Parts: sequence; structure tokens; C-alpha cells
Amino acid sequence: MAKKKIEERVADTILQRDITVSAGGRSFTVPAPTLGTLIMVSERIAEIPYLGAEKDAAVILANARQGHAIAEVLAIYILGAKAIKEDVNAPKKRLSFLSKGNTPKSKLEELTEDIELSMTPGDMNDLYAQLIEATDFSDFFEVSTFLREASLTRPTKVETTASGQS
Repeated sequence: MAKKKIEERVADTILQRDITVSAGGRSFTVPAPTLGTLIMVSERIAEIPYLGAEKDAAVILANARQGHAIAEVLAIYILGAKAIKEDVNAPKKRLSFLSKGNTPKSKLEELTEDIELSMTPGDMNDLYAQLIEATDFSDFFEVSTFLREASLTRPTKVETTASGQS
């Protein structure tokens, strides 16, 4: 991913232009990350246990099952919260699936499975790095800092005095 000038990045953010990321010979068009997407990503990452910094093969293999959660984080970033919510709320063609005993998969489940089955850990790492680079966390940091400071400056306790005392 070539470095963009700051003006291009600002324009992309303001206009909420989609970005294109590639890894493992595949390209994905990703909507500009919204607060909803960041919240969904954060919730999913919080569920992944800390694996430590060890690069021992036994430790890595013992924790390989966390790959599903990592693939799901990537899928959330790629689809975006809005598309995921719309897909969950969309009416399903259940009648055709009921006769077969299958339930339809959501877009999130399909993309997560696709990432798991088609990407190497290195591809997933490259994709994640591109998505993080494309996400401008400074705006979120500034808003949250502003709100935190605003809540610190408002009075939290009203002091009262008994009548006749000053």
C-alpha cells in the first residue's frame, strides 16, 4: 500500500471513500471504518485471550484455534458494522433451507470462513496491518479525550450547608 499524502487521507476520511486492501492475492474493497465497526472489532478482540509473546511452536499450535477469532475480526473490518447489522436484520429465505435442514450463513460467517480457508497467517497479518493503517484512530482518540476532559470539568458533587451556617 503506497503512502498517501496527508491531504489525500483527509479527503478520503471526509468523503468516507472506500479503501482497497490486498493480501494473499486477493483484494477487498472496505468501507471507511465507522465508530460502529471499531466497537464491533474491539468487542471481538476483547474476547481473544492474550497469547503471550512466546514464539514457541507448541504454544502457537496450542493457541491456533484463536485463528477463527482473528479471521472474524478481519471480516468485521472488511464488511463494516452497517453491512453486518443489515445482513442480520434482512429476511432470510428460510423455507428453502428448512427442507434441507440447513440454515443460511450470514455474510460475516461466510467471509470469516473464506479468510480461514484461503489465507495464511502471514496474509492475515498483512491484511490486518493495512486495515489498521487505513483506520485513522487519531479522530477517535481526540473525541474520547475531549469527552473525558469535559466530564472531569463538570461538578460531580453539590455541597450543601445547613441553614444558618456559611
